[in-house]
Amino acid sequence: MNNEPSIIPEGIKPFKTKFGFYIFLVCLFFSTLLWLVIKFSKDYEIRQEVHISFVHVPEGKFITQADTVIHYSIKANGFKLLTENTHKQHRLQLDVSNYPSYTNSPLRQVVKINTKDLSPQIIAQYRHIEALYDMSLDEILIVMEAANSKKIPVRHSFTYSLEKPNYLYGDVKISPDSVVVYGGKQIIEQISEVYTIDTVLGTLSESRSFSLPLKFNDLNGCYLSHNQVNIHIPIEKYTEKELTVPIQTTEFQDNRHLKLFPEKVQVIFLTALNDYNDISPSMFEVVVDTSNINNATLLPVIVRSMPPRIIFTRSVPESVEFIIVQ
Repeated sequence: MNNEPSIIPEGIKPFKTKFGFYIFLVCLFFSTLLWLVIKFSKDYEIRQEVHISFVHVPEGKFITQADTVIHYSIKANGFKLLTENTHKQHRLQLDVSNYPSYTNSPLRQVVKINTKDLSPQIIAQYRHIEALYDMSLDEILIVMEAANSKKIPVRHSFTYSLEKPNYLYGDVKISPDSVVVYGGKQIIEQISEVYTIDTVLGTLSESRSFSLPLKFNDLNGCYLSHNQVNIHIPIEKYTEKELTVPIQTTEFQDNRHLKLFPEKVQVIFLTALNDYNDISPSMFEVVVDTSNINNATLLPVIVRSMPPRIIFTRSVPESVEFIIVQ
C-alpha cells in the first residue's frame, strides 16, 4: 500500500479527462477576449507627423526658408486605431500661389499659413480621425527670394556592356546637354554639374534611346530648368578591315630625307558595317616617330589621323627600317 502523501492540495481534484482541459482553454480564451475588448475600448493618443512640400513658387523666386514638418497628436479608441496606418509617412503638398504673401524687402517675399487651416487636408488621410491635437506649429513660414541662375553641364551616370561584335558608334548623346540651375548666388556657385540617376542598362546589342531623371537635391530651394534628359546610345555592328597605307615622310634635318623599308604598312582596324565600303587609304595619315632616330635602328609607326568612329587595332609592321638620304 502506497502511503506517500498527496502533492495535490486538499479540495482540488486533478482533471480526470481531457474534457476538463478543454473547458479550461475555453475559459482562458473568453477571459483574454474580454480583456482585449476592455483595453481596445479605451481612448489612446498617438503622436504623428506630416511632411510638407511646396509647388507653384512664383516665377523668378526660390524658397530659402520653410517649415516642412508638423507634429501633431490623434486620439481614438483602440479599435479605430487598428484600422489606421499610423506608421505611414503622411505628406502634404501646398500650392504657394493659393496663399497671400507680403514683402519686407524688394527681393524677399514671405508667406504665412495657419496650420489649423491645414487640418482638414491632414485628417482626410485617415479613416476614423476627426480632429488633430497639440500641433507643433501655429503657422508655417515660407520665405522666398529672387533667384539667380547658372548653366551647368549634364553628366550621365549609367553603366552598360556591349554584346560583340557591337561597338559604340560615336558618342553618347544627352539632350539637353546642359541645364540651368536657379537659386541663391552663394549656393549655385558651388554647383558645377548635375548627373542622371544611377542606372544599370545591362548588355546592349543595338542602339538605345530613353529618358532619365536628373539626380538633384532641392538644396535650400534650388531647382533646375529640366527634371530629366533624353539619352541616345548609338550602337553598330563592327567588322575587321585592312588597308595598305603609304608612310608619309618629310625633311627632318638639314635637308636630309628618310628612306623607309617598307614604305607602306597594313593598317588593321574595326569599322561599322555601314561604313565598310567608304573607308579608303587616303583617309589615314601614317608617319614614323623620329624623335630617337640617332640611337635607333627601327622607327615606330604612328597612325596620326584616321576616320571617325573606327577602332584602330594595329599596324603591320609596327616599326620600319630606314636609311638617311642626303
